[in-house]
Amino acid sequence: MSQGKNTVHLLELIFEKKDLGSVLKRPLNYSVIRQGRLFLKRSLLQEFWGEVMANAQEYEMIKLYVSEEIRDLMAERMILTDDVKKVIESAEKSGRKLVNKSNGHFLAHHTPAKVTYWVEYSPFEEGFAIYNVYSHRMRIVEARAS
Repeated sequence: MSQGKNTVHLLELIFEKKDLGSVLKRPLNYSVIRQGRLFLKRSLLQEFWGEVMANAQEYEMIKLYVSEEIRDLMAERMILTDDVKKVIESAEKSGRKLVNKSNGHFLAHHTPAKVTYWVEYSPFEEGFAIYNVYSHRMRIVEARAS
């Protein structure tokens, strides 16, 4: 969890053409940092080793509309944009989502590992509007009808 300390990754200093002061002043956004590191990894693999990483996953193409308030909530709860997209992809493909009849929002979950991510969302333009996100360190086990 962020403790208000300035941090920078060594590779950011080496490969970004910026001075240390500008790198340290940028706000901490885990999703943006992760995307930057993925871009750097792809670039280094291509330039120095001639390797190409696999194409983007289907969930990565999902467009999200997220308010600043929800972005702050995601950062506070350490929930990545990719986590939110995976929840929506899973719910939309499987149809497994709850509907709030009073506002039409969907509530869905996805458990990629030991953490279950929950997202409240609705279709919006070419993507999805996000209204709430949270996570729990738990697995949901659903009973099967016999």
